[in-house]
Amino acid sequence: MEEHELTVRSSVLWTVGYLGVIVLYTLADVALWKNMAPGMREALNLAAIALCSGAFVARMQRKTGYRVRLLQNMSVKGAAGAVLLAFALCLMLDRGMDLVFARMFPQSEQAYREGISSLMRAPASGIIRVCVIAPVVEEILMRGFVLGGLRRARGAAAALVISSLLFALMHLNIVQSLSAFVCGVGLGALYLKTGSILCCMLAHGVYNLLSCIGLLMAAAGP
Repeated sequence: MEEHELTVRSSVLWTVGYLGVIVLYTLADVALWKNMAPGMREALNLAAIALCSGAFVARMQRKTGYRVRLLQNMSVKGAAGAVLLAFALCLMLDRGMDLVFARMFPQSEQAYREGISSLMRAPASGIIRVCVIAPVVEEILMRGFVLGGLRRARGAAAALVISSLLFALMHLNIVQSLSAFVCGVGLGALYLKTGSILCCMLAHGVYNLLSCIGLLMAAAGP
């Protein structure tokens, strides 16, 4: 696990910066691609997301000295644990806690469903966004950079809680945020156990894929 030190303030600022990146490419999709090139909207949106996300990670590395080492501490055992964690999170959240959260916050659940419905109108590009790009960038930021840096400054327990809270708040929806906090704890624990950012990306991506498959099956009906 790479040794770098990070303050809580810096963690918050970089998380807000990533939210700004999300706003930027979302606005580009709505204001530019939707009207200028509707036939290529999904491809242009994916390219913009990849470009903006890559630029964010590059800037973060340049400004802080943090370096992403994808293959560090990767192992077959860690990969197997990541897949098992993904299935456990799916059972715990999608089949359990999310149903409770949805009843507690119906308006947030409705907003979440509308966002998913929009995403699933183009399932191929949606899955690439949710199951590949998002896990890669979010795990670099939240587990590799934030958790790894706060661990050295604050200790493992505090770093795990803070990074999970930031990961939850990043989703900007009560139902999603509650689920994301639990997911963040699981992914953070995996990172602390294995020291592998790639294992966290794998777990995150497989969990999101399982969720997408469940939503597509539900939408298809009996």
